[in-house]
Amino acid sequence: MDGARGKMSNIKNGILQGLPISPILASLYSAGLLDLFKPNPNTDLQRLPLLNKPTTTTLFMYVDDGKLTVSSKLLETNIKLLAAAYYRVN
Repeated sequence: MDGARGKMSNIKNGILQGLPISPILASLYSAGLLDLFKPNPNTDLQRLPLLNKPTTTTLFMYVDDGKLTVSSKLLETNIKLLAAAYYRVN
């Protein structure tokens, strides 16, 4: 700091699994992801020419695990929508 170097030392970071603070921090960290998938009139469904009326792409979260879902009659449509959602959260 300010041009001075201190002694090197190992950095311990992270929260141990099972601590009461873990789910709280996970919720705070992932809350922004859930906001990305709130209903929005300017969704990918309006930008992509999709004729088979897919469902809205949804994100389900449980602590630090997430799952993107969408449903339509065509696998190609599902792939396009899931890829767009993945790049939105990545």
